[in-house]
Amino acid sequence: MNNKYMSVHCENNHCALTGATSFFCAIKDAAVLINGSRFCFKQMLHYLEKSFAEPVRPRLFCTELQEESIIFGTENLLERELKKIKDRRNPSVLFIQNNCAASLIGDDIAAIAQRFNFSCPVIVLDSGGLEGGFYEGWRQAARAFFQAVPINKTPPRQRYINVVGVSDSLFNFTNDKKEIAALLQAGGIHTVNFVGSAMTLDSLQQLRSAALNVVICPELGKELAEFLYEKYRIPYLLTLPPYGLEGSERWLLQIMEALHCSDPEKQSVCEFFAEQKKEIKTETGKLRKIFGDLWISEINLAGSYSAVYGIGEALRTELANYETMNLFLYDDGPDYLFLANTKQYQRHRNFDPQMIGKHKDWILFSSSAEHAQMVQQTKQDKNNFCCIAYPCFDSAVFQPYMGINGCRNLLRFLWQCYIDNLRN
Repeated sequence: MNNKYMSVHCENNHCALTGATSFFCAIKDAAVLINGSRFCFKQMLHYLEKSFAEPVRPRLFCTELQEESIIFGTENLLERELKKIKDRRNPSVLFIQNNCAASLIGDDIAAIAQRFNFSCPVIVLDSGGLEGGFYEGWRQAARAFFQAVPINKTPPRQRYINVVGVSDSLFNFTNDKKEIAALLQAGGIHTVNFVGSAMTLDSLQQLRSAALNVVICPELGKELAEFLYEKYRIPYLLTLPPYGLEGSERWLLQIMEALHCSDPEKQSVCEFFAEQKKEIKTETGKLRKIFGDLWISEINLAGSYSAVYGIGEALRTELANYETMNLFLYDDGPDYLFLANTKQYQRHRNFDPQMIGKHKDWILFSSSAEHAQMVQQTKQDKNNFCCIAYPCFDSAVFQPYMGINGCRNLLRFLWQCYIDNLRN
């Protein structure tokens, strides 16, 4: 069962090659050359084309490694593709990465690329499946970029931050990004970069003009934030993503505290959220009069660390009353953040459908892979599934989960599940 689960989950199924390319595809006018097989290239391209809003195919090139290349090397293939890039593109950054097989050959790729006298930075990296999964590839690519590209020495501006550890390839980030920007605007905070999304070479070179790096997804951004602190002394803030109203308020106030904003400014933010809470309390109050207090016996979450812990904490502290909560984490990374009241969670490393569904009124936050297993086990497809991760093949997601609007969307899902359970 575990092998089947791992084989269909996109973020685990896609190796470091995809994660590294995702980082560089987020840089405007960057070109990426994959020194590897056509199969690896097409699999990676299929995933990136689904997740990026802008077309990425014109900026991607592949040597289409053959079996004989393992013996005779890839120099001729690299020269062919590098000539194409030189003739067709004027990249802001050129990223050349080896897949698993090419990394074993030992060609001096940097020296081969140097012959073409590119005017842009050229970064070379081994990032196949032997290096790890999507998150590892993204981390390696980000670190390689900031090691190779000089960052301008500029004085930090007090109300400016970098949002670190994001990717257009993360599930639902396009929608959540708008909510993150709206929250920062409510606190009078400006963004220099979303490091991992909609970047330019010029904006990345202004990284040091930010007074703080705020890590959104610790699986991606924690190591990079530590590296940038060690190299450039940019302080960073590691916190749960802004899920729920209280979670969003706490997240914004933590940033304002780190930026030494004044007490009246922080009080203004508290008053803003008090109004939002009042509106939601009025909306949910109408439902309580009809259906009583919201109660879900069993809540299950399966996904990445930041999504599972962020949504789980919002459910525990403000969104739902429950008896049991199961957390299933995809990655085997460390505990990036300490969660209070851990006795109110049951944490597991691998998803097992036999462990959930013990109550009639259970709900599932996960990818479509786990949902399919639960439908197969229970022989029923109730309206109790909320997709929070890839793959997503049986759910339409057009709304955010973070921020104020995200809180409303999560509450709408919970109340609908509760009402449906009462009817049944």
